[in-house]
Amino acid sequence: MSSLARVWKRDWQVQTQNFTYTLTPFIFYLTVVSIFAVSDKINAGVVWAAALLAVVVSMQSMFRDDYNSGVFSYLLLEPLPLPIVILSKVICHWVTTQLPVIIVTPFIMADASIVEISTITLSLCIGSIALSLLGAVVAALTIALPQGGLLLSILSIPLYMPMLMLGLSSSYAAANSLPIASYICLMLACVLLALSFAPLLVSLVIKVNMQ
Repeated sequence: MSSLARVWKRDWQVQTQNFTYTLTPFIFYLTVVSIFAVSDKINAGVVWAAALLAVVVSMQSMFRDDYNSGVFSYLLLEPLPLPIVILSKVICHWVTTQLPVIIVTPFIMADASIVEISTITLSLCIGSIALSLLGAVVAALTIALPQGGLLLSILSIPLYMPMLMLGLSSSYAAANSLPIASYICLMLACVLLALSFAPLLVSLVIKVNMQ
């Protein structure tokens, strides 16, 4: 089995066997949406705000356990470049914590039109990838702090604002029968930009903390 396959298998087992990692952001998302659903119709703003907060909640578990248990010391000895390992971890984390949120969103917005539902689901799918990559950077920066959860939230939310605005703009455009291609392209560009620097920056921060 290749080094990357071993890393993915271990991360997948950790994420799926510990239901706290997978269920906490999902339940948090449903709770926030339900609170707004009691008093008002669920719209794109509610969905995006709940999804963004669910990402923030899930980020705290991305690297901390591996850092505290010394797993990163072992990974540094692997022939596989650490940025590839980090990217694998981010993808596994996204699949187990953010993908369930995306899947359930069309059912939550059953009263909306097909175009609105499709646009929100697509924008969430693209946007959550960028949010996970940016959140990984902040999670790495706060990994050595004993009470880094609050600082992680404070640092993450401003970074998430551009993606939130693009997601809301695409949903508004879809609701008013306007073109959404420009917003989707900008979101994809943000994902590519985050992919270009996030794994490298996270690797650098972790190496510094391991010294």
